[in-house]
Amino acid sequence: MNSEQKVKDFEYLYNTLKENYPYFGIAKRKHGTDWLAKKDEYLTLIANTTNDSAYITTLNFILRELRNGHTDLFPTSHWEEYAKVYKTGALIRPIYSTCADIVEDPVARPHYWSKLLNEGTSGNAGVVSSEKRS
Repeated sequence: MNSEQKVKDFEYLYNTLKENYPYFGIAKRKHGTDWLAKKDEYLTLIANTTNDSAYITTLNFILRELRNGHTDLFPTSHWEEYAKVYKTGALIRPIYSTCADIVEDPVARPHYWSKLLNEGTSGNAGVVSSEKRS
């Protein structure tokens, strides 16, 4: 993915969250993170990623700054682990059966994620930590 596409994708994510995510105020009050105000900083991080793996890792880092366990890329990037949890959960609570069916659907499963995330980089390649950004 080229830098221009990465930036466009991030801007789409940013605008979607801006219009729909209800917890920006909580992150700001509890953790001092004004996520919306950091858009330019995030765009710079995204534009400077050197490959798709670094892009995904950096994007996940940016989402983690919201400090909400449900705003990350893990269901996609750790597909196998989620599939195992849903299949096990379906044995205990039938409500998880639908989730298990979805994660096992070969059409729904994004096979490209594991390739993308293992594109010759380590786990946090391309990510600028908050210590280095300060």
